[in-house]
Amino acid sequence: MGYIRQGRYANEITNGMRRKRVTATQLASQARISLPYLSQILSGDRNPPSPEITRRLASLLGIEPLKLHYLAGHIRVTDPRLQKLLQAASDLSGDELDDVIRRIRAIAAERRRKR
Repeated sequence: MGYIRQGRYANEITNGMRRKRVTATQLASQARISLPYLSQILSGDRNPPSPEITRRLASLLGIEPLKLHYLAGHIRVTDPRLQKLLQAASDLSGDELDDVIRRIRAIAAERRRKR
């Protein structure tokens, strides 16, 4: 996985910790991982964890799971246009992502009506 996405994963976890006001010790305990392992993830010394640990971290920190899985490199996208879309969407909040999804569905529905 690229360094930029790895750094963004760590930043997302750190921001989530700030929002939820949890310490690294608390998060590690709640996520059932060791504190040294979490510290390595946060410092960028380790690659993002497995999908299961990523799911737990997302749940504990109130982070959109799809966003965190994408930043972890668990989701592979080969179409460059979809890569750009996901990259742009990775900075959005959950509500903003829901809005984008509604808009995409509306565009698709309009296109089907025109056929």
